Amino acid sequence: MSGRGLVSVRLPESMLVKLHLAARRRGMSTNDFARTVVDGLVGLSGSQIQEIPEPPLEAANPRLSLYLGQERLQVLHAAATSSGLSPSSVLRRAQNAAVTKNPIPPVQRPTRQSDKSPSWFPILLVVAASIIVPILGALAGITIASEQQKGTP
Repeated sequence: MSGRGLVSVRLPESMLVKLHLAARRRGMSTNDFARTVVDGLVGLSGSQIQEIPEPPLEAANPRLSLYLGQERLQVLHAAATSSGLSPSSVLRRAQNAAVTKNPIPPVQRPTRQSDKSPSWFPILLVVAASIIVPILGALAGITIASEQQKGTP
């Protein structure tokens, strides 16, 4: 751990690959993904954090440096304090959960695109409007024309 919002953590190599893929699927950088994972720790009790499993040990555990920012670094330290775990362990557990079972859903910022599949409702609404509006327009035109015909002697 270091200051200025930068954190360094050792992750099993397979988890590191999953982390990069999960971030890419969401259209995020690895740093952005890590920040959303840390946001997911807010409101969890120390025992809930302890229940999140550590990733399995591997022969290769490369170090990953992430920029979380000061605010999220404080969230990480608070989670570590409440759980009695090290900040590295909390971050490793949270990221493992996010790339495996996902019990801590990453908080999606409103300005970012979501990984969810597109909703069909807006598409159906546009299709329905493109069909219904001309029909209603034609009906309105017929009604206006028939009213004009009634008005002529």
